[in-house]
Amino acid sequence: MSFSASMRWAKTALGSFGFALATAALLPGAARAEGCVVRGQHVVLADVIVRPSRAPLVVNLQDAPASARVAARRGAPVTITVEGAIAFRGTRKNVWYRVARPLTVANGMVALDAGTQVVDAVTRGTDVVASVVMSTDDVLEGEDKGAEETVRFVRIPCAALALDAPGQEEGDDTASSDADSGADHDADARRYWIQRKAGRSTTLRAQARADAPGVVLTTTVDGHRFTFERLAEHGGWMRVMRAGSAARVTGWIRRGELEPSDGPESSSGGCSGDHGPGLSGRGWGGKPPVTVYKGPAHLRVGAKLFDDDRWATVRQSEGFEVEVFDWNGRTFVEVTGIPGIGVDAWRAQVAPEDVTRDR
Repeated sequence: MSFSASMRWAKTALGSFGFALATAALLPGAARAEGCVVRGQHVVLADVIVRPSRAPLVVNLQDAPASARVAARRGAPVTITVEGAIAFRGTRKNVWYRVARPLTVANGMVALDAGTQVVDAVTRGTDVVASVVMSTDDVLEGEDKGAEETVRFVRIPCAALALDAPGQEEGDDTASSDADSGADHDADARRYWIQRKAGRSTTLRAQARADAPGVVLTTTVDGHRFTFERLAEHGGWMRVMRAGSAARVTGWIRRGELEPSDGPESSSGGCSGDHGPGLSGRGWGGKPPVTVYKGPAHLRVGAKLFDDDRWATVRQSEGFEVEVFDWNGRTFVEVTGIPGIGVDAWRAQVAPEDVTRDR
């Protein structure tokens, strides 16, 4: 091949390589650059911080389409993007995700039903490493609180996660608990064993040996002793199972660490009443305003919601509630109802010219 022909071949090859790289960037596999983004259509998430400042702007998602970019390191804020009736972006540190489909992970030791919740997630390539929730105790949907019991740090595909609970088709009993499955699970027919010593954690192994891969069960309850159902025995080891909130953990533990129990442990959950401060109010100061209209309204698509600064953009025109005030000869409009969103009305003002009253 002549020198000029070699140069032409090299240019053609380099051009093809560059085209291939550009094309690859447009393919789904190129989503690695954005990390793990988890989505939901009916997301409930409290205390999303839209603007941290001396007077933080906090919004509650009550039934809204949203996505969350899973943090790259533990404890880092999670970016929440909302694109429903209004669009905005915020953050929250402690986001609970859900498993969207039945899944078995951790060397076959952890079985997850659709709807199982996971916390403390961080990205690892196309997966996340997260803690599977076994017991929630006093936690409402979307609350920024910790779980009472978890299986720590198991690897789960990012694509298997959602921000909201999966829909359950009629006749689908995938997420049903063992307690509902009939006489085969009668407590009298089971063999339950409990830890001899209380502890905040215990480890189950994939095989009946100390160096086998394992998973760690942890609890926030002092003086707790984990109870298991015995499945089999081998030498000085016992194969056991523990069921939680739509999840089951199966593995081997040294028989000497357990003793017989009368039955499964009972739940002592209850409501502490500690469920966040809710939304706040404000005073006008001086002469109170006069309400000239209160009711449903259309907002202009593209209009901005603001308090001291703009923070959200209107994406649909219908479904809003407003209150229109006259205050010292000036007109103010507060959006008192936003589909899927909870926020203090005085933090969601809109320009009067962007409002069309429905009556």
